[in-house]
Amino acid sequence: MSSDPAIWVAALVTIAVYSYLYKENFFYQSVENLYVGVAAGYTVAVGWSNIESKVWQPLTVEGDYLVLVPTVLGILLFVQFFSRSLAWVKRIPLAVIIGLGAGLTVRTQ
Repeated sequence: MSSDPAIWVAALVTIAVYSYLYKENFFYQSVENLYVGVAAGYTVAVGWSNIESKVWQPLTVEGDYLVLVPTVLGILLFVQFFSRSLAWVKRIPLAVIIGLGAGLTVRTQ
């Protein structure tokens, strides 16, 4: 028998998830909400870490301004969520992504 609390928490969470097989109940809903919250938090933390290490540090410390090109293209993918009249702008980074993908696929054939 383990005395590690993480294993006990994992076992209880697993049992709460399997309790859905009987019927949807409070324990299952609690674990479901916990999972969604932890996944959202993890996504934000990893996203911030990527922005900091792959954009901010090369831009400020190393002076690599070429990093602005993919950063601006990435930001343009989200313009549609902020302005309906500028939703057409998302086509520019999509065209770049599709073009790069097609070019790399043709080159490797």
